[in-house]
Amino acid sequence: MLRESICLWLGAFVFESGVLCQTYIQITEFVGGQIALKTFPTSINNQGAIVGYWEGVPFLLHGFVRSADGGTITAFDAPGPFVSTFAQSINDAGAITGYYQGPANPGPVGFVRDPAGNFTSFAPPGSISTQPQSINARGAITGYYNEVNLVIHGFLREPNGKITSFNPPGSISTYPVGVNANGTIAGYYQLADRSVHGFVRRPGGTIESFDPPESTGTTVTGINNAGVITGSYAGANGHAFGFVRRAGGTIVSFDVPGSLGIGLPASTTREQLLGITSITPTSSTDLSARPKE
Repeated sequence: MLRESICLWLGAFVFESGVLCQTYIQITEFVGGQIALKTFPTSINNQGAIVGYWEGVPFLLHGFVRSADGGTITAFDAPGPFVSTFAQSINDAGAITGYYQGPANPGPVGFVRDPAGNFTSFAPPGSISTQPQSINARGAITGYYNEVNLVIHGFLREPNGKITSFNPPGSISTYPVGVNANGTIAGYYQLADRSVHGFVRRPGGTIESFDPPESTGTTVTGINNAGVITGSYAGANGHAFGFVRRAGGTIVSFDVPGSLGIGLPASTTREQLLGITSITPTSSTDLSARPKE
């Protein structure tokens, strides 16, 4: 069942208009009639439907979609026995993308699940590990894949199934994280010297790299339909700041008051980057935090 906390009263958040009151809804411990040991939401669409994955017994991972009204949570799995399913993104039509892994596929394989629940698996040619990250309103999908030479490429899968690989110049690892309604893709990449930079790929295929001023390592976490990009970067002093990059290229840095801001050096690994992205902003519209000094 769903449990709802009516209000969270925090004495520190008292305004002239009254006390800040929010409602929190906990996603059920039971998904599809099974016990969910752990639940990991990953994406929400404009209607409020949520997707993610959950850990069940015997410790396999399963996809789920929670209806916008919260009344239904549907569990699903990619085809095949003993498969773990990672749902990563849902668009407004209800199409879902992600990846799955099982005995028949040692490396992850990409999938798209249509609103009716039908699965289509896919992988770029030569891929040994395919991990879609985002699906837009048209059904275009972006993510990354690994080849046997361990170079990681970005990809764009068109709604008709055509897959295009891409990498910023000099990249040895490319990680697209989002594709917006017009097909603009944002992400980050790593060079041979271990430095990490942001990029934006236009619908025509042009790729532009960027870094906030004084950045020693830039990671991107999202892009919205206006082309605004957000993420985090490490400054020269090792402090990690949030940033918002406008569609025209202007970058605004910000920092939450009181943030410890653990930084990431230029030699940061992907595993360390993922640790940072778990605490960086994921909304491209909220500029309420104070600008960086």
